[in-house]
Amino acid sequence: MSAPARSPVLAAALLVAIASGCGIGHEGADGRIYRIGFQNSPPRQYVDAQGKPYGAVIDLVQEAARRAHVKVEWVYVQAGPDRAFASGAVDLWPIINQLPERSHLHFTEPYAEVTYSLLSKPREQPLVAGAVTGRVGVTVGLSRTMAQKHLRQPELVPFASVAALIESICDDGVPVGVIAESATHSSLFRKPDGCLLQISPIPGGRLYSSIAAAPHNAGAAKAADRLREQIGGMVQDGTF
Repeated sequence: MSAPARSPVLAAALLVAIASGCGIGHEGADGRIYRIGFQNSPPRQYVDAQGKPYGAVIDLVQEAARRAHVKVEWVYVQAGPDRAFASGAVDLWPIINQLPERSHLHFTEPYAEVTYSLLSKPREQPLVAGAVTGRVGVTVGLSRTMAQKHLRQPELVPFASVAALIESICDDGVPVGVIAESATHSSLFRKPDGCLLQISPIPGGRLYSSIAAAPHNAGAAKAADRLREQIGGMVQDGTF
């Protein structure tokens, strides 16, 4: 199974990695094998028919591990990073949004970002997040959290995919939805022919994404930082 194109991750990494000015470390490997988790979470992570990870983020971190001489073992945890870290199933997670409730984790410098916005049919004025009430379409994950945090009184309507949410907006099923915008998420955005849509930003709706390491695990934290340094180097030398 072929992996998605790498160029979206390059755009996200280029935006954040170069800005952070990370240099390349030269610390040798410590000989440990670090368990790094993954889940099926398009467009950043995918799982093939054999249960193996693939996708642009996976390729990026795999190459960073090779360059940093960090030995990793990929561990599938569909419940996601919070459950994986809480249960002790993993030492690292390849990409995770920085949230206040995750402050106990070690985060590297971010290498990607995502912005949450409101999607609707065109209106005379952009939607104001704090004034939105009524039916609001969301997908699984953080779009629900963002809607609850930033909208006034939303009646959340869940959708299985971004495509299903967009189709419902175009068919007047729901008037507005919360979507994630990033270089990688753009690959999921497809609208039916003849349907005009408007995006309105959600103030405070931007999140930064990093490699994360388990709490109280100094070795994993150092390994995560070495991976992040190599990602910065790959952006600078044009590998990604």
